[in-house]
Parts: sequence; C-alpha cells; structure tokens
Amino acid sequence: SNLFISSAGRIFEFELRDWYHVNLSSESVRTILRDPNINLVGTYGGIYVNNVRLDSPAFTNGYATRVGNRVFLAADDLYMMDLPSAVPSLGAADTLTNEIPGKPAAFTLVKTFENSYLGEYRKVLSYDDSTLIAFRTQSIELLDEAFRSSTLTSEKDFTDLEPIGDGFLATTLTGDILWIRKGQVTELLDSSHDWQDATIVQDRVYLASFDGIFKARLSTVNGIPTLSDPELIADLPYSVMVAVETNGNIWASTYSALYVIKENDDQAGTYWSVPIVENVEFNRRAMHMQSGMLYAGSTQGEYAVNMGYVS
Repeated sequence: SNLFISSAGRIFEFELRDWYHVNLSSESVRTILRDPNINLVGTYGGIYVNNVRLDSPAFTNGYATRVGNRVFLAADDLYMMDLPSAVPSLGAADTLTNEIPGKPAAFTLVKTFENSYLGEYRKVLSYDDSTLIAFRTQSIELLDEAFRSSTLTSEKDFTDLEPIGDGFLATTLTGDILWIRKGQVTELLDSSHDWQDATIVQDRVYLASFDGIFKARLSTVNGIPTLSDPELIADLPYSVMVAVETNGNIWASTYSALYVIKENDDQAGTYWSVPIVENVEFNRRAMHMQSGMLYAGSTQGEYAVNMGYVS
C-alpha cells in the first residue's frame, strides 16, 4: 500500500507497512515459544500449540522452554511434551499454522509443586546432559532424569534464571542477583531494585525493574563472575521484560506500553526510548525474538512486531 501527498507542486510517495499485528486478542498471553518445530502461546485461559488449544493444562503463569526434543511448561505444576525427532518447518515465524504431523500435541504432568514453601514452577533449563535446573517462586532446584528434586537455594522471591558460561544467573524481587555453578550459589549483587527479568548479551546484563531498565557490566575474576552496579538507561516505570536485538536495539515491555531503546550515536552511554505500542498492559515472562520478529504477551493478546520495519 502506498500513500501519495501533493505539496508545493511536488508529489511525495510513502510506503505503508503493517509493522505489527495481534494474535489471540481476547487472551492474556503469559508465555511464548516459537521455533521451526513448535509455535506455543501460553495464556491464562489455555495453551495454544500451532493454533490448536490443548485440553491441558488450563492456564500458565510460567515460561515454556525447549530442552532438546522436549518442551517444558511451568504452569505452577511442571508439564512436559515430547517433540518428534524431525518435524517439517511450520512456515513463517509470525504465523500459527499446522498441527505437528502425525503427533497431536499434548503435555504430561511430570512434577507438582507439592511443597508450597518452595513455590510454584516458573522455568526449566538444561543443567547438564542428565539434569535440569528449575526456578520456582521461592527456590531453585535440580531435577534428575526421574524428576526427583534437590534444592540449591530457597527463601527468596525468584523472577528469572538465565545461562551464563557454565553456570546460571538468577534474579529476585528483593534485589539479589545470584550465580549458580556446579551446585554452588554465589551472591553477585545486593540492591534495592525489584528485578523482574534479565537478558545477557556478551559482557552486559540488561535488567527490567519497576524502577526502569538497567544495564550492568559482567566480568570474571579468578573464574568467578562479577557484576558492576546497575546503571539506569531508561526511566520506564513498571518494566517487566527486556530483550536485545542483534543490532543493539533494546526492547522493553511495561504495564502500560512496549518500547524500543537505542543508544545515542552522538553521546555514548546515553539512551533514548520510543513507545511502539501504548496503552496496553504487557505481562512478565512473555517476550520472544525470532527471525526479525518480536513477540510480546499482553492482557490483550500477543503483539507480533516486525523489528526491521520499526528500526
């Protein structure tokens, strides 16, 4: 589509681009997982796999993650789905089409949060060849092949768990940032900020907080990571998620908008932010990047944004 404007004897032509669209607009989207084998959108009203609503679980509050040929869904309890060893591509990354050929999608309950003191399941990652690591709202634990659990640390309000080198970075609502490696837990930072989400890009850690978006420097001393004091780069209250494009653009979702943040070319270390979607409440644990698209979950559906058009 093109727009033509005549002004002062000249004609200007503009290309009109649909730079975002909304999927599942009647749902509150809580997690998103998209790759060539599966398109999963978890909502507070059901789980959709390749545009098909599953019978169970009925909702999710946590992440969907892929570990090998398994998908784990943290929906208070922990669920798992086996993927076929080879699945044809499902097409464009911004569409929800086709069921998995020959294998109806279904999750199996593998672990309940029977101990409420340790909290509900929120995310599962690979720890080593035979072990998983999971963060729950009040603890971090290891899960063996039979899903027997051993607690590494507890008594904190955990919000995210990200791989870092041969270990993991864990954030909390109480301002602590922990490093976990080979069963050992080390505190990297104790702050006053309520960390909601973390993204690690090389030697930088980007953090979302209700106080805004922060950046911290990551270095290593005697094999142990150290973290600089986080620096506020965008004063965006009630930020819940942060992600970084390959070109360096930073995306942040808040309880009221979706923003793109860019470092000032003329003054290194300073940033400016632009609202891309306004007057929408975005959810924590619901942001995913794939093939030039940003997917952000909100109380009004999944926003699929073409990052190239925005840039």
